[in-house]
Amino acid sequence: MATDGKEHGILGLDPGKMGGIGLYTNGNYDGWILTEKKLDICRLIYKLQKQYDIKACYFEKVHASPQMGVSSAFTFGREAGMLYGIILRSGIKIIDVTPQQWQTELGCLTRGNKNVSKTRAQGLFPNKKITHQIADAMLIAKYGWDRYHGVPLSFGKAGKKPNSPSSFSRKSLSLESFDL
Repeated sequence: MATDGKEHGILGLDPGKMGGIGLYTNGNYDGWILTEKKLDICRLIYKLQKQYDIKACYFEKVHASPQMGVSSAFTFGREAGMLYGIILRSGIKIIDVTPQQWQTELGCLTRGNKNVSKTRAQGLFPNKKITHQIADAMLIAKYGWDRYHGVPLSFGKAGKKPNSPSSFSRKSLSLESFDL
């Protein structure tokens, strides 16, 4: 608990077109699909900050791919930059994390196959409806929580066994508790 009585939390942000925002607190978790309306995202961050002491946002460090056209790459970069700015403006510390870092640690190297991370998220968060849009964000938030709290690597080192999904609380946060 934070000194002001709010439970602390970690955000995970997958800034892609099919991305989302994940929240991990002490055993609680939730995720939201990124909308095109940046005002909705600002409101969500504001509401989360009112309810939780957000310690950091682990922001997936992404880049345009060679398959993208010039216009698509520009749009992608602009959207990621706006999200970065929203988080910065909110005063939340941003920690960049590459897909390889969080995927290796959580045992879900996707190599571009989103079903791999969705399946891993379903195992870790069994009481949450997991979509492709929020799976990565929730996993990034879990990765951030573990890093912030010094939890030993689950998959990233040889000989380490994964954390059992049963070791996580099944309590989920409700979006209805936020007046968006």
